[in-house]
Amino acid sequence: MAANPNQPPSFRGRAIFHVRTNRYYRVCILPDELLFLDAGTDADNVMMGAAAAGGLVGVLVASLFVSRGAKARVTRQEELDTADVEKLIELAMEGPHSFRAGAAELTDVSIGRKSLWYKLNFPNAQAVGLFHFRHPVSGDRVVMEFLDVEEMKLAIELLPKVLKAEVAVDVEWDEERRRFVAAR
Repeated sequence: MAANPNQPPSFRGRAIFHVRTNRYYRVCILPDELLFLDAGTDADNVMMGAAAAGGLVGVLVASLFVSRGAKARVTRQEELDTADVEKLIELAMEGPHSFRAGAAELTDVSIGRKSLWYKLNFPNAQAVGLFHFRHPVSGDRVVMEFLDVEEMKLAIELLPKVLKAEVAVDVEWDEERRRFVAAR
């Protein structure tokens, strides 16, 4: 999903965590590395859920913070949409959540369907598939949801070509069912 012609191919994803707030990313695919660009959090959903427990006043107060968060995400998206490759690389080195990963740095890479465990833990998630990898710095296992069918197809096509590690692609597109199914 390159937002402008001066950008590399990219896809959006939502990294899901159990203990901390989920984060959205734009993952740019360069010839020898991936750029994981922070695109905001899921904090709005968490805040509104907590606010609902606090009644009308809680919802009103939370909505002010949610509005600010939404504006910040829109501003960040605009920044990512208009950046050229050099600026995207610079952005990947800024902040605590964005990072670069060289082709040989990601390990345990796989692209697959939503597992039964995933469906039970995230019953309302709109993901079309999952991207798993081990974080190049912390070593943590990361699970990222693909948010769009075409973007997942792009990742399936390009990631095995860019990454030095083997990419296990456990899915294929079923045109008749219009969704990803287990690879045969």
